[in-house]
Amino acid sequence: MQEWLAVVGTKDLPKELEYLRLSAQNNVGYLYYMGLGVQKNSELAIQQYWLPAEEAGHEEAAYHLCHAYADANPKLALGYCREALRRYRKLSEADENGGEVVAQLRRYISRLEAR
Repeated sequence: MQEWLAVVGTKDLPKELEYLRLSAQNNVGYLYYMGLGVQKNSELAIQQYWLPAEEAGHEEAAYHLCHAYADANPKLALGYCREALRRYRKLSEADENGGEVVAQLRRYISRLEAR
């Protein structure tokens, strides 16, 4: 957690390493959302970590927002799910492991649309 927070707080990170900051931000959000090693705080995870990372283009942050909003706001969740699917589809062209996430997101989107 401390190492990820240090990366998140680094002000002079070179542009080519910005993805590392977004990944650290996403990971810290996950720890808060799940309450792993910290007091669980879903709102902090979403507002301070996942939303900014998602807005900057991080695919996993969109994936987490998709699931985080599923119960409270399925329509909003669907938007994040579709965005995560778009991003992961693009990644799966270069990474064979991305295909499983794409399949999972498609199933999840189908369930949200059926509500």
